[in-house]
Amino acid sequence: MKKKNLLMTAVATLGLTTATMAQNNCDLINSATFTVPNTNQTTLENTFTVVQNNTCVLDTGQWIYVAYTKNTNNVAKLYKNGVLQATGNYLSLNYFWNRIDIGAEFYTTYCCWFNGRLDEMRVSNSERTGTEILNHFNSNSPFSQDANTIGLYHFDENTGTTTNGIVGPSGAITNAQWTQGKFGSALNYNGQNARTQINLSVPTSNYTMEFWVYIPNYQNSRIVSTYGGNSNSFGLDTNLVQTSYNWSTGATGNSVTINPTTLPYIWVTDGNCTDTIWFNSQSATIYDTTYVTVTDTLIINTTVTGINPPSNLNTIKVFPNPASTHITIDYGNFAIMNGYQLRIENSVGQEVFQTNISQQSDYLNLDSWGGNGLYFVHIVDPQGNTIDIRKIVLQ
Repeated sequence: MKKKNLLMTAVATLGLTTATMAQNNCDLINSATFTVPNTNQTTLENTFTVVQNNTCVLDTGQWIYVAYTKNTNNVAKLYKNGVLQATGNYLSLNYFWNRIDIGAEFYTTYCCWFNGRLDEMRVSNSERTGTEILNHFNSNSPFSQDANTIGLYHFDENTGTTTNGIVGPSGAITNAQWTQGKFGSALNYNGQNARTQINLSVPTSNYTMEFWVYIPNYQNSRIVSTYGGNSNSFGLDTNLVQTSYNWSTGATGNSVTINPTTLPYIWVTDGNCTDTIWFNSQSATIYDTTYVTVTDTLIINTTVTGINPPSNLNTIKVFPNPASTHITIDYGNFAIMNGYQLRIENSVGQEVFQTNISQQSDYLNLDSWGGNGLYFVHIVDPQGNTIDIRKIVLQ
């Protein structure tokens, strides 16, 4: 998988004439500022969980499996693609839910319209376990009925204004359109007036809500709501995230000001890709920003302490990234990294792999890692300090 990403925008416009470019030691422009953006992300949350960090990030432009559980102690758990993202507590209120709304939330009137697709929905009268949820995601198949299923919808009609309940009552579709789903067909909601209403009584003690969702863009909206006394909903919120950047000058942050007549180039990286602008040292001409291709290899450049430069530089490669069944780690010039360790943790901080860097490579089978999701590669120095953290994706 390859992608291109343009990170950098020049605030100063450095357009010079041909005559100017031909001059030597032209030092008219001695300051230029470059900026890079923060990023938007969409997070999923439940309106009645109140524990900090009770949300998870949902990527746009791909199908995502969401599972949400609640038990008799008002403890709720949120899963994304089979992996636990957060645990929270419901407020101590008197709940009753006698209807499911998809595509909007109802409070005296409909609001918070969802723009995106929904496929496959299952409602259960039990708190499904993390193992059950992960096993379903790994099966990559539609939901099936069991003894705890009280609502099951495949959305495979592909025509009409009714979606039939395999288990539970049928749903009335208003303005939503049939489209390609995760499995078969799905319903597409336009973010304006499209919704589906299912008159299903949802338990307020032990229950599980599961569905597949496709979000095309960043947005604030409600995907699924359980309506009744103290209605409950799964909401999307768009947040501006402060991205961590490192510049070739050693600066961090969103911008840097430099003298382009004294540097051959300036680059910036967010840890995933790097953007570079080259200067003409004679006339401070700035060429077009170079697009940097991000390949299927994670590259970790490491500076080893206690060794004189340039012999203290080493490159560790992890591939493929994203991965599905295995990864290979090439430790580069591993001989200079005596005492260093490589550790890999899952999204909840559990260690899935650890080794002293003392050989050329490792080949890792991913079957025991606990499923798809985001994992973090830590490079640890001999003093136990983490000097670099990078991301790999299992899918």
